[in-house]
Amino acid sequence: MRKKNVSTAKIAKQLHASYDTIINAIHLLKKQGLLPEFHSLDPRVKDSNGKTFHTKQLDLLIFNLLKVNHKLHNREIVELLAEQQRLNKKISILTVERSRLRLIKEGLLNRRIATPAETLKIDMQVEKLRLRGLTNSEIASRLGLSVPRVKSGLYRLVKKGKIMQKIYFAQYYRDYIKQKVDENTEHPINLAEIAKELGISREWARQLYMRVKTE
Repeated sequence: MRKKNVSTAKIAKQLHASYDTIINAIHLLKKQGLLPEFHSLDPRVKDSNGKTFHTKQLDLLIFNLLKVNHKLHNREIVELLAEQQRLNKKISILTVERSRLRLIKEGLLNRRIATPAETLKIDMQVEKLRLRGLTNSEIASRLGLSVPRVKSGLYRLVKKGKIMQKIYFAQYYRDYIKQKVDENTEHPINLAEIAKELGISREWARQLYMRVKTE
């Protein structure tokens, strides 16, 4: 009956069983591999392109928003989708970026090409936030950008001499120190040894370590 898309409630009624009994039976059949994980009408089921109902709904909403205004930033799209007449729930900037990439891959959107003025403006914002000690992901979230976009901005800033190379690599250094901290929970890490491995000063290693400890 389940394979014929009969609802759980109807199965319970026809078999004169409780709803919970049928639910338990369905779970058991799924564990035994006799029924698929998701019902064919379940919105989580993926189509031939690997898209769920929710994914298709999201992509369509974002496509329609960008069709009206192709200059919308990811953060603005997040706010618009949270409105009651649209998705009525808040999603992440990363989710919007992934939807954009899917639409570009399908040929429904053109890849965004920033003008020199827009690039300069974004790079200046990235520079300010990096100098305040924010990580790549934090900058991306704050500005509504993808992490690769932040990384490319930082690379240009290093080449122009706007930020020091050690600040550019700060994210890598912090991740490395955090890994060492996680691996040595019972003993303090050797900052002098880490500084030597990274090719930075012991003081810079100490400052990064203190930031890791406060995260």
